Amino acid sequence: MAVPEFHVVGDALVDVIASGLARIPSWDGDADAASIDVKIGGSALNTAVHLASLLRGRCPVSFYACVGKDAFGKMLESHLRSASVESHVAVSSS
Repeated sequence: MAVPEFHVVGDALVDVIASGLARIPSWDGDADAASIDVKIGGSALNTAVHLASLLRGRCPVSFYACVGKDAFGKMLESHLRSASVESHVAVSSS
């Protein structure tokens, strides 16, 4: 019997969450934050990661998306590797 393969196509996002703002900054202004947290996600990326976790290596899980050519793009690819998801991401410089 052939082993099924799972292919997930969609979004990969990085949320940057600032907490403890004394005020919301103006459009072109700044504001101090008590803390900044970075979370990796996106519905398709989360689906691929959780699917790989549930399957525990019994079936391959691949993920297809476009990421930026920056630190966030590298974070996303690293996250996929650590979750045992085969990454097929296109890296865009724009």
